Amino acid sequence: MKDKNEVERMLNSFDIVAMLGLSIFILGILRINGISFTPLFILGVSTCALVFLLIELFKLRGIIKNSFQTVAFISLLGIPNIPYFQNLSMDEISLYSDSFSLFAMGLTLFLISRDGVKEVTNMIVSLTKTVNDFLKRN
Repeated sequence: MKDKNEVERMLNSFDIVAMLGLSIFILGILRINGISFTPLFILGVSTCALVFLLIELFKLRGIIKNSFQTVAFISLLGIPNIPYFQNLSMDEISLYSDSFSLFAMGLTLFLISRDGVKEVTNMIVSLTKTVNDFLKRN
């Protein structure tokens, strides 16, 4: 059983990811209503989202997870401001931004599916156990 502090830390982590997801959703609403963002900012958002999905995909925990979260937030805030990225051509920025966005969307769908299959499998195992227990008693 997880101790109270570990559960609180996990919930705080979920809150961060949920707020990031909501923020990206709001950016989409703003964009569709004509507000523009720099391509480097979009690259930072795409990179940040991809890193959070990699944390979930590989079930990273502890210091490794914290390191990845730090990289995610640095990419969100840093990519638009780091001179190296400012020197990339528009084609390169678009390539990376589009690729990271597509990777993130694909991973999101994969993770939703994986979790759904796991949930259905657990339900089947539980129901099978219940039926077997019932049959043994009768």
